[in-house]
Amino acid sequence: MEAKTQQLATLRVEINRLQERMHMLKAKLLMRFIEAGMQRSNILAAYWHLFRFGMAEPTGRHYSQQLEFVQTHMCADMYVNGIPGSEQLLDQWKLCQQLLPGLDAPNLKIQVFGAEQDCIVSSGIVYVHFSREAIAMIFPRLLAREDLVQLIIQRPAALPLRVSCHFDLKNQVQSMEVDINIFEGLRQSIASQVNVYEFYEALEDQFLPLHYEIFF
Repeated sequence: MEAKTQQLATLRVEINRLQERMHMLKAKLLMRFIEAGMQRSNILAAYWHLFRFGMAEPTGRHYSQQLEFVQTHMCADMYVNGIPGSEQLLDQWKLCQQLLPGLDAPNLKIQVFGAEQDCIVSSGIVYVHFSREAIAMIFPRLLAREDLVQLIIQRPAALPLRVSCHFDLKNQVQSMEVDINIFEGLRQSIASQVNVYEFYEALEDQFLPLHYEIFF
């Protein structure tokens, strides 16, 4: 009887030791995920610091920093809104710079998601100054309404933006999904001066897909 009691006591001690070990391993794993999430958040924050005003001029030092950042922190075969290749990201930035040179993306909110802290989301407002040329490419029929065109080009429009980045185990961006709501941003920018229905009517059946091949 005493032997069995001793065995039970020893077993309890071993169980407690294993439980403590398990809790310690869980805490270490959780801390590793938290640290990974912080590192990934810092990567995305650095990305927006470099690209806040769009793509830099090819002759400048800032341009070289942007290229180096993409090569270092983006997988070569990453997907940008479903299109493979990190070069697509730079190509779309260049297109954006040509079409919307007055871009400014300040103070974006960064959040961490996923059990392994592998999804980092930045959201907020990007300010874009539309030119007549940009309107002609995105909203061609809108040119028939000069009053609306003048309202749009006279000041920057605040466009809602959400960018989701999924990271691999090496803390490189594996995929990026971008949602920039051009339509809603323009509607809000002129809502105080133009009837909303009138704005919708002017754009009916001619608005191109929301992303318009521009991926930030």
